[in-house]
Amino acid sequence: MIDVLARNIPPKSTLKCPLCNFQGNVTDFSEYVTGCAFEGGSLLRHQCPECDLIFGDEKILRLSEAELSRDYEWHYQVFTEGDSTVQEIRAFYALNPEKGKTYLNWGAGAWSNTIDQLRNEGWNVYGFEPHSSAAQDSAHIITSLEQLSGMRVDGIFSNNMLEHLRYPVRELQLMSEILSNEGKMSHAKTVNHIEQYFKKILLISLFLTFSSSVFADDKMVLGLDIYNNKAQCGVCHTLQAARSTGTIGPNLDQYKPQMSQIIAAVTNGIGVMQAWEGILTYDEIEAVAYYVFNSTNK
Repeated sequence: MIDVLARNIPPKSTLKCPLCNFQGNVTDFSEYVTGCAFEGGSLLRHQCPECDLIFGDEKILRLSEAELSRDYEWHYQVFTEGDSTVQEIRAFYALNPEKGKTYLNWGAGAWSNTIDQLRNEGWNVYGFEPHSSAAQDSAHIITSLEQLSGMRVDGIFSNNMLEHLRYPVRELQLMSEILSNEGKMSHAKTVNHIEQYFKKILLISLFLTFSSSVFADDKMVLGLDIYNNKAQCGVCHTLQAARSTGTIGPNLDQYKPQMSQIIAAVTNGIGVMQAWEGILTYDEIEAVAYYVFNSTNK
């Protein structure tokens, strides 16, 4: 659909970086050409010579906001992605949420049961999805920016949404405006190929642009990643925040270990649990201990 819409719009002779606002001739920007994973032909992205942000696709930049919205509407009607409920809920729990507070799934899409599942668990969660074809048939899905005005939430989370931000600074500023004073964001993104550059450069720039309080505690995020992936603690332990249900070791929600206990157990091992010293760095051990402690001692 993008190809059809962009076909009659000539390529731009100048480009403007959506992050630092540097503007120059197309030849001032480095080019990155890749194939579309969804059979959409070749994708042309550009790298800003000032801040190094890689952005695009070039065809998307040619479209007006109305044309881009039409493309999303068409896309959501004819294309189906895999269920992303698990990834979205993982991003939600990276916020270290608290019952009674309000949270927003930005770019909720049509391919998950995240909102219903979290609300059934007692969480006050809403979704924001501006493209009506993707909006779930739910009273808890917000479909326009007007509906967000005046709203205050304690956390915003997403999965595979960052790469869709056409104007990242403007749109993340909008998110920050509806956050409470202690509000946080947690945005998950699969990283591969050129997206590695996108993630690295965009997130570094955003951390410099916004107060760190806007984002989920980086040590909590690292700790969750180690718990779920590198150390796979959930195989043995139950921890609601990480959605793990292991029964070999103690139920961490019930045990509520202290930081010193966790660090000692992870470092030296205890019972059938192996020692992770030499496998995890000290910073990683401290991060997973910090994550477990803060997830269980609220």
